[in-house]
Amino acid sequence: MIYFYYDEIIEGQPAPNGSRNIGLTKDARRVPYYKGYNARSCIAKFTTFYFTMKSHKVNVELFTNKQTRKNLYYPIELNHTYYGWNRSWINLISAKAKKLIRKKKMRLLILAPRVTGNAFILSQMKIRIDELVESGIPKDRIHVVLGELKDVYKPLLDLKNVYGFDWWQVYMQTVCKVRSGESSLHWISHNDNFLRKSNDVPLDYGSKSPKKLFNVVPSHYAKHDITLLLELANSKLLEKGSFTFDHNNYKLDNTNPKSLFNARKSSVETEHKKGLIKNLEQFSNGIIDQNDKLSYDEDEYNNSVLSIICEENDLQPFAYYSQELAALRAGPRIWQHIALGHPFMVLGTVGTVEYLNNEGYFSYNDLIRQTYDLTYDPAIRSEQIVDNIRFLDSLSTDELNERISEVMPFVKKNREKFFNKRMEGKFIQLFVDMRYE
Repeated sequence: MIYFYYDEIIEGQPAPNGSRNIGLTKDARRVPYYKGYNARSCIAKFTTFYFTMKSHKVNVELFTNKQTRKNLYYPIELNHTYYGWNRSWINLISAKAKKLIRKKKMRLLILAPRVTGNAFILSQMKIRIDELVESGIPKDRIHVVLGELKDVYKPLLDLKNVYGFDWWQVYMQTVCKVRSGESSLHWISHNDNFLRKSNDVPLDYGSKSPKKLFNVVPSHYAKHDITLLLELANSKLLEKGSFTFDHNNYKLDNTNPKSLFNARKSSVETEHKKGLIKNLEQFSNGIIDQNDKLSYDEDEYNNSVLSIICEENDLQPFAYYSQELAALRAGPRIWQHIALGHPFMVLGTVGTVEYLNNEGYFSYNDLIRQTYDLTYDPAIRSEQIVDNIRFLDSLSTDELNERISEVMPFVKKNREKFFNKRMEGKFIQLFVDMRYE
C-alpha cells in the first residue's frame, strides 16, 4: 500500500497540492484540478501521477487533515514545462504539511517524472530544494522522482533521495491504449494533448514495399536534429526518406560547428557541412503539428522502412556537468513507435536500445546494426545511423523486402509485449526503494 497526503480531497479524489484555487471538471467524473493553471504555473493541473497509479491498479490510500501514519508522502507534482521553477517552492506546501514534515511524520515527494534531464534545468531545481532546506524542511525528508533512469543528476541535486522512474513507458502504455481505442482510461489526464487523437491503430507496415527508406521524427529544438540532417544531406540520402525540419526553431547563427561535426573527419567534409548549414531551409518538408507531439502521417510511416527518432533532450552535456553523458532516457515517441508497430533507430542517449532489450523488447537486427547505441558523440552517432540507411540503400528490392519480412514477427511481439505488460510493479518498486534505501 502507498500512502499519499493531500491538503484537499474532494468527493474522494485528490486536488493538486500546492494550489489554493481548486475547481471540479464539469463532466460526470468531477475531477479536482488547479483552476489557476497556465503554461507558467509551477505545479501540474491534475494529479496525473496518482491517477496513473490507479489506472495500473496500484493501491493508494489517501490521507488529509490530522491523519498520519508511517511512510506517508506529501506529493507535489510539477509542471513538466519547467516554468515557474524560477520562483520559490516554499509556499507550495501548506502550513499543516510543513509541520508534519518538520516533525518527520511525513515526507515531501517532488514528482517530476516527465523531466528526463538537462543539467541547467536540474540546477534550477537544486536552488528551489536548497530554499526548502533553509526554510526548515529536513533534507532527508525530501524525495525527488525524475524520468532519467540512471540517477545521474543525484550529485547535481546534492540530495540522497533522488529516484529515476520509467514514467514514459508506464504512462504511454495508457496513452496508446486510449488513442487506439483499446481503453477508455482517458480520465487519468484531462486535457492532455497526448490523449486527443483516438485513431492510433497498428500500421499496415510490411504489406507492401515501402517507397522510402526512412522517416525522421525530429525533436524540433535539439542540435542533434541538425547533426543528423547534415549527415543525410552530406551523404546524398535525403531524397531516400522524409525529414521535417523547422529552421525557425534553431539559432543557426550561434551554432557551434564543433557540436555538430565529427572532429575526426577531414577539413574538406567539415567545410562542406558548414556550407550546408547556410542552406538548411531547402531541406524543410513541412512542420509537424506541435500541439500534439504524437501526431503522425500514417502514409509516411506505412511507406518508410523505419523511423529515426530524435529524442528531445540535447545530447551534448553542459560543460560543468560531464556526468550527464551517462544519462539514460526513453521518451514518448519510442513507445508510440512500438505501439504502432514501426521499426526505429534512436538518436538519443547511450544505451537506449540496450535498455529496451532489458525491458523485454526485441531489436530489429535484420534491418539495423545496433552499434550506434554505444556511441556518446552525437555527431559520430548520427554517422553510424546514416551508415545503416546507406546499407539499406545498397540492397536490392527483393533483399530489402526479405529483411522487412524477417523483422515483422518481432515488430508484432514488441507491440503485444507493450500493450500487455503489467506496470504496477514499477510503482511498487519505486516506493519500496524510497522506504528502505
